[in-house]
Amino acid sequence: MRSGKNTLRKTMRHSLRQEWYSTLHDLRAEKRNAQHWQGAHRPEIEALEQAWIALGEGVQLDEESERRDFEREAKKSAMVCSWRACEHHHGKPSVPLQTCKGCGQAKYCSRECQKLDWKEGRHKLRCGNRLADK
Repeated sequence: MRSGKNTLRKTMRHSLRQEWYSTLHDLRAEKRNAQHWQGAHRPEIEALEQAWIALGEGVQLDEESERRDFEREAKKSAMVCSWRACEHHHGKPSVPLQTCKGCGQAKYCSRECQKLDWKEGRHKLRCGNRLADK
């Protein structure tokens, strides 16, 4: 039975790893925001942060290692078009990238790529949530 648990843990770690540190990063940013606004939701955010950390530890994710990977990916993604179907998604484009004014994170080589990522990609979901929070 133990090997079944290890297989499940490995599967969970692999799946969770893609979003774990970025979510932890966002929770901590939200906690700083809550502190700025007299801590309106700070206890709830702290509890959620601790639960999220425990989940990561439960599947043996190392926060420091995940932070380094997150920062490396952030640097890499800052140099390529965010629209996954764009030819410049895997290599630096010859034109300067424009940053999304909604979230300040996604970067695009053209207005067309920005529109496609909004309509067909995942940017509407990610940026739309941030816009709703502003």
